[in-house]
Amino acid sequence: MYETSKVVRKKGLSKPIRKLKVVVDYYTHSATGDYFAGQSYLDTDYADIPFFEFKFLADYLDFRPGAKNLFSGTGTVASPAYVNCSTFDFKSRVFSTGGTPVATVFDIPKLNSNFRCDFDWYLPRVDKAFLTPDGKFQIIKGKSAQAPQEPDDVKDGMLLAVINHKPYGFDPERDAAIVRSDHRRYTMKDIGAIERRLDQVEYYTSLNMLESDTFNTQIIDADGKNRLKNGFIVDDFSDHGKSATDHEDFCICRLYRG
Repeated sequence: MYETSKVVRKKGLSKPIRKLKVVVDYYTHSATGDYFAGQSYLDTDYADIPFFEFKFLADYLDFRPGAKNLFSGTGTVASPAYVNCSTFDFKSRVFSTGGTPVATVFDIPKLNSNFRCDFDWYLPRVDKAFLTPDGKFQIIKGKSAQAPQEPDDVKDGMLLAVINHKPYGFDPERDAAIVRSDHRRYTMKDIGAIERRLDQVEYYTSLNMLESDTFNTQIIDADGKNRLKNGFIVDDFSDHGKSATDHEDFCICRLYRG
């Protein structure tokens, strides 16, 4: 039940000789309604919704009754609150719904009885963040589903990140996973270096293709067997770099067609 709270002095500590000022936050229960549920905490932040033995109360139907407040006074310096009874035993618990303040009494469900209620639940969702050509940020929301899919991209927009939402977003840092897109900035110097590297890749790729063709070419000897190739040179005839131009038998020229 929701009963009267108390402050207990630890063992071994001396009794205070002056008055103690205790500041406490608590919920004010009304005498109407059938139970406490998630709708009972609409004006409360998620971090302030209480737990009961590791149970998040907003996820449960709470039929515990609430005892009538036993204190008198308004809780201010001029009118401090004090408990107007001698002990905290069960006899001092009052469950009267009349007068002010009131207690909260529920009709607790009986065993083997039926209970009917409506409830909503949430599903995970995937969103995308884009930067539009006019310099504005745009969030494209996906559809909630058991296995959510990413929404379509924005035309002419630059994808900044993919945002994966858990079904219940209590904590933005833990319940939303942001996967940033890898957009690198290249200067003209970087682009020139990339172009040179691509030219080298193209050059060596063409050489590898020529070497592969030469290796797979069959040269048959007099006995009809493929000759062993233990070394060969590849020349794409783009220049005379691999030619002995100073040899007396060299008589090769290259013709270029426009």
